[in-house]
Formats: sequence, C-alpha cells, structure tokens
Amino acid sequence: MKHGTSDSSVGPEAGSAVANAEPFIDPESAVRTMLALARISPSEEEISGLIAGFAPARAAVRMLYAVPEARYAEPALVFRARP
Repeated sequence: MKHGTSDSSVGPEAGSAVANAEPFIDPESAVRTMLALARISPSEEEISGLIAGFAPARAAVRMLYAVPEARYAEPALVFRARP
C-alpha cells in the first residue's frame, strides 16, 4: 500500500488504544441536538448544567461495559419461569 492511500482492510489492531478510541463529540452540540429531538426546551442555565455533565455521564456509561469478567454474567435478578 502506498503512503497516503487508504485501504479499509488495513487498520489498527483490535484492542489497541486507537481501535478503542471514541470519536470526539462536542458536548454542546450533542446536548442541544438531543434536546431538540426530544422537543424539550429547558432554560439556558439548565442546558449549561447538562453540557457540563455530558462528558462525566458518557464516562460513567463506558465504565458499565469496562468489566470484562461481568460481560457474560447474568444480572442479579433473574426470573426463571417453571411450568
């Protein structure tokens, strides 16, 4: 492959930092877009709070999936119907 060309079959190895990197998401654009889609019109003060909490909330959600040992574990509450 020549320098400067692109081949979709060539890329970072799975598990590398680049492969697991999350694209940058502008918190203000994301919050305003989600509010618009939900047709919610909070005050600018409330929007500022949502924007400030956007990155920490995304990090907390990522941490939910960061425990490899629990990937295939059953949740604490399981309903098993018996005939």
